[in-house]
Amino acid sequence: MAQRPVWRSSMVLSTRLKQGAAATAAVLSVGLLLWAAVVLGGIRSPQDAVDFVKDIYRLVVPDPLRPYVWAAERLLLNPLLYAVIAAVFVFEWLRPANRQQKLLSRGFVQDVFWFVGDGILWIGALAFVGEALRAFYDAYLSFLTIGSLLHAPQAVRIVIAILFIDFLDWGRHYLKHRVWWLWAFHAVHHSQTEMNLFTDFRVHVLERVINNIFVFIPLFMFQVAMPTDYYIALGLGWYRMIYHANIRTSYGLLKYVMVTPQFHRVHHSRESAHLDVNFGVTFTFWDRLFGTHWSDYDQYPQTGIEDGRFPFEQHAGNGSIIRNWLAQTSYPFVVLSSRVRAATQSRAARIEATSEEVASGEPISVSSI
Repeated sequence: MAQRPVWRSSMVLSTRLKQGAAATAAVLSVGLLLWAAVVLGGIRSPQDAVDFVKDIYRLVVPDPLRPYVWAAERLLLNPLLYAVIAAVFVFEWLRPANRQQKLLSRGFVQDVFWFVGDGILWIGALAFVGEALRAFYDAYLSFLTIGSLLHAPQAVRIVIAILFIDFLDWGRHYLKHRVWWLWAFHAVHHSQTEMNLFTDFRVHVLERVINNIFVFIPLFMFQVAMPTDYYIALGLGWYRMIYHANIRTSYGLLKYVMVTPQFHRVHHSRESAHLDVNFGVTFTFWDRLFGTHWSDYDQYPQTGIEDGRFPFEQHAGNGSIIRNWLAQTSYPFVVLSSRVRAATQSRAARIEATSEEVASGEPISVSSI
């Protein structure tokens, strides 16, 4: 495959980034414009609202990104999606994993705000992220493309890509639990003590960026065409929503292959016995292969993290959802600054101890250096 000149690749990347930024700004502003039109009396019926959005869409969305918008529309407006969500609520009511948890708990309300304040914006920006990553991949990473599969059926490439994505997801999930500064961000997601359908959206924005890199790059490697890549990214996200719900089920025989609410609840457990198990994101066979699978399918432990610095919404007063969200978003930086400050103080103490040894004429201890 001929390599595109670097200067031309940079121009393509710059153009696509500009197009993506314009589309993202449009997605985020349409809601505000719609609200303003309603307030000012310009929209008097549902059809007026539809026509208004269509006019804005034609005005601001670049042609290269329209397939992503159409894909999002078909997925997000599909009645089947909302039928599944309604079914999950019913099962949470009939077979809750935590029977003391209210259906509309404080944790649920906070996670809905994560969805509204962060998740929806991210879905809107996902087209930009996908297009920007594709441009970067075409410009600098095209050598990763699996050429032997270029002529394979699309379905074959999709299946292989999903398996590869899941393997990478297992690896980056494992690292998030083993590398302390990655855990500082991932802990925001693990902080929920009242697991629910929207807990999957309780993800720090920086972690979300990393997650989607691990989704899109393999899709590009296996040449999964747009907007199919967007469908897959959103579809995997909706599946994660379901297994975060407060449901007492392990899906019967599917538990040997798929991540289930019971499997993932053990991963979110605050019990020390469940530390660093069940890292799977879609499939469970990576945990079985690498020895991190928890084999008791009947355990439904309490969830959350043990850190008094975290601003749990269950400990906050009413009317503080936005303040909680801001505090929870800031939490990783509190942890990082605390760790840096402790390291700085420790180093200063060692330097001071070494200076005192030098001044007293005593042999310098290697451990004090």
